[in-house]
Amino acid sequence: MAAGDKHISSTAIGRTEEAVGLHLTMPLKGYKTNIKPQTDLPADAFGTIGDMILGDAYRGIQEATEKLIGDAVEVTEAWARTLEYARRNWRTAEDLSTMDILAMRMFV
Repeated sequence: MAAGDKHISSTAIGRTEEAVGLHLTMPLKGYKTNIKPQTDLPADAFGTIGDMILGDAYRGIQEATEKLIGDAVEVTEAWARTLEYARRNWRTAEDLSTMDILAMRMFV
């Protein structure tokens, strides 16, 4: 392999898949689960008048944030599924690229 050439392996793809799950999906799921409990305010936090003005907007932002984080979880889960598919295909290609030509003729 020449200097500067890149080499991708099924192992590297698998590690990327694991990193997506560990460093993206899992924390995002935690944020989604905890967004409302961690940002909820007592009923009178804005006062009676303030709640009529700000309460609905505040709750709307909580819900929108929860949805956006949920969408991000779906995206990272899709990335992981795609990486799993790529890893399996790459592994098959690795296996086939190391097979003996005579052994391959047996499958034809």
